[in-house]
Amino acid sequence: MLGYVQVQNRGVEMHVLIVEDKSVYSSRWSRFLLHHGHSVALAGSFSEAQNELADREPDLIICDNDINPCLKHDDIFDGGFFFISEARTQGFLGRIILYTGNSRSYFEAELDITALNVRFIRKQFKPDK
Repeated sequence: MLGYVQVQNRGVEMHVLIVEDKSVYSSRWSRFLLHHGHSVALAGSFSEAQNELADREPDLIICDNDINPCLKHDDIFDGGFFFISEARTQGFLGRIILYTGNSRSYFEAELDITALNVRFIRKQFKPDK
């Protein structure tokens, strides 16, 4: 268990796309998932995430909201939100976990996440210094 997310391996390997621009977080997710027998692809930006999604569709996307700004919205740091919005628009039907340091009320007030059918979790750990 990492944070409050539990990924169960029911004898089937999942391919997981981790979208995170801070290596301290992506390496934790990656180590945890690899330890439990899953394959992992890492993307550190909006455009890398798009490329990874096009190369191989994952079973699960774990996405930080505060990734590097996306090309369409270079003044906004909600690149994760825009990535998962685009993934859904392109027909991705798999599971998505959106995690961030922001509260759920931020997303409900500022961004419409209801239609995206995502699980929302709040970061419960801080990077080691």
